[in-house]
Amino acid sequence: MEKKRKKNQPGEGNDTVSSPSPSPSPSPSPSPSPSPWQAFLVHLICGLGLASALWIAHKVYSTNLISDPSQTLRLIWIIEAPIVILLFSIFRKNPKECSYWKAVGRGLLGLPAGAVVNALGAIALGAPVGVKGSSECAWSYCFGSTFSASIS
Repeated sequence: MEKKRKKNQPGEGNDTVSSPSPSPSPSPSPSPSPSPWQAFLVHLICGLGLASALWIAHKVYSTNLISDPSQTLRLIWIIEAPIVILLFSIFRKNPKECSYWKAVGRGLLGLPAGAVVNALGAIALGAPVGVKGSSECAWSYCFGSTFSASIS
């Protein structure tokens, strides 16, 4: 009976008392990644938005990428940018630290940043530079929406 010891009492040959170890602080768990079905749905909606933008440009405004690329790409950007920003703001990386509206704001700031990156890349590849060239660079805003999605 003497061999029974109380909890946290030193054992024979051990002069230290073991204290209960503190529980580790909870680390912030990463947000769950979207399921394959959600990713498919987001890409499907973005694709349908692009198709509808091209249809509107062709049927309503009677323009296409061949006859007037600047106006057509501007229309695509006007229709597609809000769709991309709003959808990808829903599936942000850490919803606990980044609110929906903060993600939307980042997407809006990412559009001009992505446009500048695309414009500089196009200039490096030989795109025209100047007043006429810059007025017809609406395509860079269209591609800038892809950068805003990854930044959010």
